[in-house]
Amino acid sequence: MGLVAERRAVARRLPAMGIEVGISRLFANLGRSIRGKLVLAFLLVSLLPTIFIAQLSTWLVASNYDSALERWLTETTVFLADELKDTPDGAKRLADFIAQDQAALATLRAGGPLPAPIHGLTDAFGYSAIVLYDDTGRILFSEPPIRTVQEIPFGDQAPLYRLEVGDHVRYASAGIRRIETAGGHQTLLLGTWLDRDFLSQMKSVTSLEYRIYYVKHGAYEEIYSAHGPTEPARRPGPAVLTALNQGATHVLDREVDDGQLIGVYTVLPGKSDKPAHAILFTGVRVTEALRGRPTPPLLFSGIFVVGTILSLGAGVLLSKRLARPLHQLAESVRRLAEGQYGEQVPVQGEDEVAEVATAVNHMSSRLADLRSLEEQLRRRERLAALGQVAAGFAHEVRNPLGIIKTSAEVVRRRAELSRKDADLMGYVIEEVRRIDHLMHEFLTFAKPAPPVLARLLPRQVVDRALAFCSPEFSARSVAVQLDDRAPGAAIMGDENQLFQALLNLILNAIDAMPDGGSLTVGIAREGARVAVRVADTGAGMASDVVPHVFDPFFTTKERGVGLGLAKVHALVEAHGGSVACDSAPGRGSTFTLSFPAT
Repeated sequence: MGLVAERRAVARRLPAMGIEVGISRLFANLGRSIRGKLVLAFLLVSLLPTIFIAQLSTWLVASNYDSALERWLTETTVFLADELKDTPDGAKRLADFIAQDQAALATLRAGGPLPAPIHGLTDAFGYSAIVLYDDTGRILFSEPPIRTVQEIPFGDQAPLYRLEVGDHVRYASAGIRRIETAGGHQTLLLGTWLDRDFLSQMKSVTSLEYRIYYVKHGAYEEIYSAHGPTEPARRPGPAVLTALNQGATHVLDREVDDGQLIGVYTVLPGKSDKPAHAILFTGVRVTEALRGRPTPPLLFSGIFVVGTILSLGAGVLLSKRLARPLHQLAESVRRLAEGQYGEQVPVQGEDEVAEVATAVNHMSSRLADLRSLEEQLRRRERLAALGQVAAGFAHEVRNPLGIIKTSAEVVRRRAELSRKDADLMGYVIEEVRRIDHLMHEFLTFAKPAPPVLARLLPRQVVDRALAFCSPEFSARSVAVQLDDRAPGAAIMGDENQLFQALLNLILNAIDAMPDGGSLTVGIAREGARVAVRVADTGAGMASDVVPHVFDPFFTTKERGVGLGLAKVHALVEAHGGSVACDSAPGRGSTFTLSFPAT
C-alpha cells in the first residue's frame, strides 16, 4: 500500500514538475543571449510598477463602478419622487373638470354608477381609484369599493393616500378637489395605485425594489414596497437615519435586508417638524448589482496579466532593437575573421554600441588598406623577381634568336631556293621576329621604365587616345561618348605611359564589342583624386574572372599573352594611382583609373 500511495503522490506531482521544468528551461534559454537577458531585465524592472498599476486600476474601476451604481440608484429615486409629486397635478386637473359637471356629481352623491364619460376619462389617464367623501370621512361614492380614506402628509402637497379596500390596505398617489355644498365640504379624489402598473407607467426599472417610509408613532415605518410587505416590517438602519437627520439628502446603504440589497435612501421633507418627513428607497439585489462588477481578484489578475503581456511585448521589441546593432557587430567581426575586409557596420546613434561600431569600421578599413598594401608589395616583389629572371632569360634567348634570324635571312638571300623552301624560310624569320617582340613586351612589363612625372591634364591624354583610335572606331561601328565632369583637373604623370595604359583599355573595349557598341570615357573629380573611366557595352566578364584580369599572363582571348592589363596595372601604380574593374555578364565592363589630383 505504501508503494501505491507513493506512486499516486508522484503522479499528482508530475504536472507541477513539468511546469517547473518548462519554466526553468525557458529562463535558462532566455539567459543564454543578450536579447533574452534584456527581456528578463525589462520584465523584472516592470514587475513592481505593473503590480502597482494593477492594484490602482482595480481600486479605480471598483470605485467608479460603485459610484456609478450609487449615482444610478440616486437618480432613479429622484425620478420616482418627481413622479409621485407630478401625478397628483394631473389628477387634480381632471378632478376640477369632473367637479364642473353637476349632473355627474349628483350621480356620484347618489351612490353611482360612474357615468360613462367620466369612466372613459379616468381609464384613459390611468386613474384606478375614484372616491367622493365628506368632511366626516363618510364615503359617498368609491370605485372600487373603499372603506376609509386617510391622507398621508407627503412632501408639500400630500400626494399619498391610505385606502382600505376590502380587508387590506392600498396606497395611491392622488389629487383632490374640494367641492362646496350646502351641507359642507366634499372631496373628490382621483388616484393611481402604487403598484407595478404605476412603475411600468412611469417607465422605471421594475426589477428594482422601491419602498416608501413614513413617520408613524415617532418612527419610520414602511408604508409601501414594490415587492409587497414583509413581516416583521422593515425600517431604515440607525446609520441611515442619523445621516438623514444630519442634513444628508441621499444615503447609500450596502447592508439593506442583511446584505441582500444595495440601495439609496432619499429624504422628502414635509410639513412636520422632522427634517426627514418621508423617505424613498430604491434598491437592487446584490446578485444583480455585482453581476456586471468584476471581482477585485479577477480584475487584478486580468490587469496584471495584460500589463505583463504588454511589458513582455515591449521588452521583446526593445531588446530586438538594442540587440540588432550587436548582431551586426558580431556578423561584421565574423566576416573580418574570414578575411572579408572593408565591410562596414551601420552606425546608429551616439551611444556605446555606436562607438564600438565606429571602431570596428575603422579597424575594417585599416585591415582592407593593409591587405591592399600587402597585395601591392607581393605583386612588386613578384615583378622584381620576374624582372631578374626575365633579364637573364631574355639574354639567353634573344642571342640565339638573333643568330637564327640572321642566318635565315642570309640563306634566303644567297641560296638558290625553290619557291616552297623560300616560303618556309620566310615563316622562320617571321616567327623569330614575333618571339623577339614578345620578349620585348615581357622585358618592358618586368622592368618598366620609371615614369617622367609632369603636371598634365587627363583630358589631353584622353583626346590623344581617342584620336589615335578613331579609324578603329569607324571600322568596328563603335559609338564614342566623352563625359568630362572635371574640366581643368590636373595630375602628375608621364603622358606617354598614361597614353599607353589608356590605349590598352580602349583597344580591349573595342575587342569586347565585335558587333559594335558604345564606348564611354569619363573624367570626374572624386575628393582629392581624379578618376578616368572607360566603359563598354560588351558581353562583360564572369564574377570569377574579374579578380584575375590584372594578373600577368591571364587572358580570355584565343590569341593573347595576358600582359596588357597587367602593364596597365603596373603603370598606374607607378603613378601612385589605382585601377579597378567592374563587370558582369550582359552589362559590359568598366575600368576606373584613379590618380591623386594636383
